[in-house]
Amino acid sequence: MLDVKLKVYSPILADYLAWLFPPREPGGPLIVRAGNPMGKLLVAHCRVSDTPVKAVDPEEGSKTKPIWFDIELPDNDATWPLRTKWLWYSPADIKALNMALRATFDLDFGLYYMKGISQGLMKKDVVTAFVVSRSLFSKDSFESLHKRAYRKDLVSLERRIKQLLDKATYIDKNINLTGLNDD
Repeated sequence: MLDVKLKVYSPILADYLAWLFPPREPGGPLIVRAGNPMGKLLVAHCRVSDTPVKAVDPEEGSKTKPIWFDIELPDNDATWPLRTKWLWYSPADIKALNMALRATFDLDFGLYYMKGISQGLMKKDVVTAFVVSRSLFSKDSFESLHKRAYRKDLVSLERRIKQLLDKATYIDKNINLTGLNDD
């Protein structure tokens, strides 16, 4: 069997990973699909051993409680040589996979948010729909996504203000006031 353990540091990312790779039955291993880019990364970072390797905690003693997942990799050409080995992720692999998971999540949320806003939906409704559609029911999901959307709105607003200021400065420099102040 092609099973490996992965540690996820964030509850919202743990929910997202479980949404990306739902288990066959509740509490079972997450089933990785070969066509998913995150799934390809999970396969690519897998290490092999002829003997069992203890799951390593790269953040031992950290304040956040980690979430460990059993993951079942797809049975395909890429994983064929792994079938008779013990699979594991190094601490560096776990960190890299968590960064990739965060990037995948950020891209997904950003695209979803921008599409919702462009369709005239309210920020609260877009965030709520994203949370529900991705089954992100961790305690911090709502608040952290609202903060993320707020920061995205601030960046967009600052960009628009800069564009307007640049345009106003350009217009102001090019207006010819000669002759208006002769009265």
